[in-house]
Amino acid sequence: MRYAQINDAGICVGLLDTPRSIDAAHMILLAEGSGVVLGDQYADGTWSTPEPPEPTERWVSSYRFLFQLHTIEQQFIMSAVRAAALSLTPAQFLNMDPEATDANGYPLTVLKVFSIAYDQMERLGGRLDLLSADLNTYFQAASAIGLYGETSEEIAAEIARIKSDTRPGA
Repeated sequence: MRYAQINDAGICVGLLDTPRSIDAAHMILLAEGSGVVLGDQYADGTWSTPEPPEPTERWVSSYRFLFQLHTIEQQFIMSAVRAAALSLTPAQFLNMDPEATDANGYPLTVLKVFSIAYDQMERLGGRLDLLSADLNTYFQAASAIGLYGETSEEIAAEIARIKSDTRPGA
């Protein structure tokens, strides 16, 4: 006889082969060839395989992020903004006026975010997590300069594509 041990949520946390019958609420007798595996869920007398949880991390190389997940036009804009970010003076970096811009017209807040994002990529060994809260700040800054489109729908779709680790046009 084969039994599945379930927890309070009905999740199979163990499988047991035994020659004896077991009478316990958390032990479910399995039919031969049932195919039940660890992690399956038991409810109302039936087994199901739950959907895998949404990932909370999606690590990619900075090369993939910068050059494979962005279009060539986006790469041009990112390169220009990065060059401007690298030219920030200490006074500009410490300027907290949300309306302040550099000589090219880029908002200083955007340039600061780009500068910090590139520094973080380096400190993380050339990797980044597409699902991190830190990267959301980058996406917001990049969206502010039109990198991902004009409308909120275009921006949301483009960011979702990048976060899903899907190349443009795929």
